[in-house]
Amino acid sequence: MISSFLNESGFDEIFNKANSKKIFKSVTESLESHQITGTARAAEDSALALGPQREYVIQQYLRAQFDKPGINSGGIAQHPDFASLAIDNTTINQYVSTLFIDIKGSTRLSLIYDLDFIYKFKNAVLQTCIEIVRSFDGYVHRLMGDALMAFFGSKSMDKEQAAIDSINCSLMCKLTLEKAIKPWLERHKGFDASTFGFRIGCNFGDDHEVLWGNYGFGYLGEVSPTGLPVDLAAKLQGLASKNEIMIGQGIIDFIRWPEEYSAFKTESRAGVDVPVKFVTPNYVKKDGSDLNYSMRLLGYESCLEYLPISSEVKSTLKGSKHIENSSIKFTCHVVNSDGERTNYVSGTRFLEKNLDLVFVVEAITASRLRFPLTATFKKKNHGPEVPLDERKEDVQTKSIKKAKDNPYSSCTIDEGTSYRGLHTMGCEVRDVDGVIVYRNKIAVLIK
Repeated sequence: MISSFLNESGFDEIFNKANSKKIFKSVTESLESHQITGTARAAEDSALALGPQREYVIQQYLRAQFDKPGINSGGIAQHPDFASLAIDNTTINQYVSTLFIDIKGSTRLSLIYDLDFIYKFKNAVLQTCIEIVRSFDGYVHRLMGDALMAFFGSKSMDKEQAAIDSINCSLMCKLTLEKAIKPWLERHKGFDASTFGFRIGCNFGDDHEVLWGNYGFGYLGEVSPTGLPVDLAAKLQGLASKNEIMIGQGIIDFIRWPEEYSAFKTESRAGVDVPVKFVTPNYVKKDGSDLNYSMRLLGYESCLEYLPISSEVKSTLKGSKHIENSSIKFTCHVVNSDGERTNYVSGTRFLEKNLDLVFVVEAITASRLRFPLTATFKKKNHGPEVPLDERKEDVQTKSIKKAKDNPYSSCTIDEGTSYRGLHTMGCEVRDVDGVIVYRNKIAVLIK
């Protein structure tokens, strides 16, 4: 389960293992095509038992939960699409989604702990962030003191996928810092965790907005992208509130990110909270007009409500409406022309338009549930493509009767992929007495 490293003991293990002085044989030598299978898995388990660096453990949890096969073993600044630029002195226009994360408050550690501990702690934090980035197919571009810069996307990946990977990566970085690293500092080191924090900036730039090239002299240089959306990712990080994620206009507009899953940053002016809608200072374009580049804080709790993380974690979220029940399962499936179903993991990948979906609620027949059950489905469409009459919440109710000679009792609801953006289907189940016994939400992303 994802929650196995989202606690202070999980980070304690990362801290201790990652900084051991024992010799470690890299497990990448045992991996074929980045897949952990058969002999490779046995070799990895053996290496991890002997060595200190549990390099791929977080990836095993996250990639499995977010429907990503194998592992990502990419190194620093090793984006394969641009390897030739260091020697052929050319440039390439290619999109990118940029993530910039900066850890705040580590300077105060220098006033309390010795340099050896500070190094080990910073290293463990950065290693954790690196693994989360790689879990979402990201490319770690640079480590800058307490900061990390990463890119998402490649010529073989859909642009929408890169954008949502960067958003989901941002959410999991925040979740890990909140649930594992800050409590670890507080409880194991007596450090005031309120003085330790982070800020994350995330933005998307399309092909015509981003130019890749080599800065410097051949290999004595760095292949990096140039473009306003990339530059503003670091700016967005700086403008984020403490322990928050700021997303920019590039990513908001491109994937039609819903206002319901974001919010304006506010600042107090004359005792009144005023929304800050644009990047500040407001840059001036060459025609003399203001840039007015939009920015919004990503809705952390609201997004985690639909992401495929454990119910244990969801139940701790502020204002959580999630109710888990081990006897009930709510799933979404894409249906092909032959009627075959493929499981769709909530909020993890973009689907083409005009596909058939089926949402399924299954309840274990031989359980303590008091049948018949009532399942209430609540569909919510978002985005400018959605007609006005379809933007309100659509509610449907179905009965789940106790099945005979079947271990599962179920009901379904059919839908389709029609409008670009993020859309949700909520499910609430009540027993025969009207008591709510289950509540969950699935997000569907559409190109």
